[in-house]
Amino acid sequence: MRTTIPAVIILLFCFNCFLTAAQSIVDAWTTGKGNLNVALSGSYEKYDEFWVKDVPVATSNPFIVQSASAYGSLGINKYVDFILNVPYVRLSTGASALSNFQDAAAHISVECWSKFFSNGSRFSVTGAVGLQIPLSNYDGTTIISIGQHATQGQIHALLHYKMNSGLFFTATGGYHDKSNPSPNAMIGQFNMGLAKSKYFVQALLVYQNSIGGKDLPCDPAYPPCDNFQLVGSDFYKLSGNIYVPVWKKLGVSGGGSYILDGRNVGHAWGVFGSVVYGFKNMFGSAD
Repeated sequence: MRTTIPAVIILLFCFNCFLTAAQSIVDAWTTGKGNLNVALSGSYEKYDEFWVKDVPVATSNPFIVQSASAYGSLGINKYVDFILNVPYVRLSTGASALSNFQDAAAHISVECWSKFFSNGSRFSVTGAVGLQIPLSNYDGTTIISIGQHATQGQIHALLHYKMNSGLFFTATGGYHDKSNPSPNAMIGQFNMGLAKSKYFVQALLVYQNSIGGKDLPCDPAYPPCDNFQLVGSDFYKLSGNIYVPVWKKLGVSGGGSYILDGRNVGHAWGVFGSVVYGFKNMFGSAD
């Protein structure tokens, strides 16, 4: 019997601010043929310290990032999911504020291989490819911006092990190829948690390593030194979340995150919440 988790993994995919959006919207759980999971999410993130290169510097005013996202995952068949995420982001600091639709992401996720063991545990290998594109004409060249306004081709590989008790571990590696002049990035993510019928809880450690990219403050001898699209950001982020069902296929989730260390990134903490609903048998047939 295959293991599918309705919508409970999507809680973390919509709360990242523009500087920490390396976290993948792809997970190792399958949606199931004809099933549709949707979530409406909101988040709040704040920092008053910024790593300029790798040196922490206090900001003159706190930076606050608020976002709202719509997420959907559709099971094409037992092994293939189509995933879409659309975020709207608002950034404010001091008297300055700006908001707009940021970058939509669409992915195809394929469970390539799986194996059940006699003790009831299961190991699976999942691959995914996707595209992330800006949805609006926001300015990505200034540091007070909701993003770098870069189109990205993304590829991810996931190794997932779930024990019969519900305890699970997932390791993710990915590569994000960004349009010029933004630097490409490699990401790593490790999840561990417990999946039960009455709740789902997990902790994540996310790492991003930009391949090259300029450091802040930019070198005046390298024009344009004020172009945020040239900047590379690295970070370690710790986050956690919990999901509980409340009625039939409806559930709620919440959690938080914290940037542990980084380069050219805000020393941010954040909280988020989601309302999740799962639709069954959209194609009129079960798995």
